[in-house]
Amino acid sequence: MIAICVIFLGVVLWQVARKRFLLRYILLWIFLALVGIIGAVFPGIVSFFSSVAHFQTSSNFIFFVAVVFLMAICLSLSAIVSKQAVRIKSLIQEVALIQNKLDQKSGKDV
Repeated sequence: MIAICVIFLGVVLWQVARKRFLLRYILLWIFLALVGIIGAVFPGIVSFFSSVAHFQTSSNFIFFVAVVFLMAICLSLSAIVSKQAVRIKSLIQEVALIQNKLDQKSGKDV
C-alpha cells in the first residue's frame, strides 16, 4: 500500500512538473496520496478513526473515506467545469462583438 501511494504521489507531482496539470486542480489528489501513505505507515490511526466513527471494521471506514474523497473530487471538478463554461460563453460573446466591429469598419453588411 505504501509503495502504491508513493508511486501515485510521484506520478501526480511529475504531471504537475511537466505542466500537464495545474497545481490548484491537483491538490485533492496530492492530499489523497498523503492520507494513504499516513494510513499505510500508521494503521493504528485508521483503526482509531474507524472506532471513533463507529464502523465495525477498518475496511468499511476506508471505503467510506474513499467515497467521500471521490465525491469531493467530483464536486471540485464540477465547479471547475462551471467556471470554464461561463468563461467560454463570455469569450464567445467578446469575439462576436469584435467581429461585428470589424465587419462594420470594413463596410460589410451584417
